[in-house]
Amino acid sequence: MLDLTKENFEEEVLKARGYVLALASSKPENTTKARRLAISQKVLGLPVMAIYENGQMIDSVVKDDATAESIEAMILKYC
Repeated sequence: MLDLTKENFEEEVLKARGYVLALASSKPENTTKARRLAISQKVLGLPVMAIYENGQMIDSVVKDDATAESIEAMILKYC
């Protein structure tokens, strides 16, 4: 698993071919460091689990909706 940062997000997610699964936790240090990145990706709540395809976010679950069941269902939808 790759640790995504604001420095490598564009290369590893936005320029990636195919599917990418991205997770942002609700740790305060993550929120502060990448606030502009989160806003640019329309991530308005944490934690978030998002699926990108060819650089575009195509699905996500956020906050209380990020349950094990909803995450599994989202992943299975794109397998």
